[in-house]
Amino acid sequence: MDRFVPEYARYPFVNFLFACSGECLTKRLRSNAFLIILRQELGWFDKQENNTGALCRMLASDAAEIQSLAIGSIQNIRTIKQLTKENEFGNKFCSMLNKSLQIFAFVIFSMQIIQVALS
Repeated sequence: MDRFVPEYARYPFVNFLFACSGECLTKRLRSNAFLIILRQELGWFDKQENNTGALCRMLASDAAEIQSLAIGSIQNIRTIKQLTKENEFGNKFCSMLNKSLQIFAFVIFSMQIIQVALS
């Protein structure tokens, strides 16, 4: 895929897919949390920490926090992938320089041998 689609065209599409998957994750987390709330006994709702405002805040914020953690993890994976690409480029560049320096040293050494032979 790297050869056929340039990076500048690929990243918006990938970002869109990650955003869609993040929204699906958030929706699923909120749905599961709401189902767990609905399955509680009536006495559970009488506690101060389980009032309506606290439950609504929990449904609104907890899933969003998990989504932000997931997005942060994805960005870390991208960073690692990019660093790996840079490392591969660095290794290829160094090997290319080594070959160039070897050829350059061979040419210089050959010229010195020819100069000594002609003198």
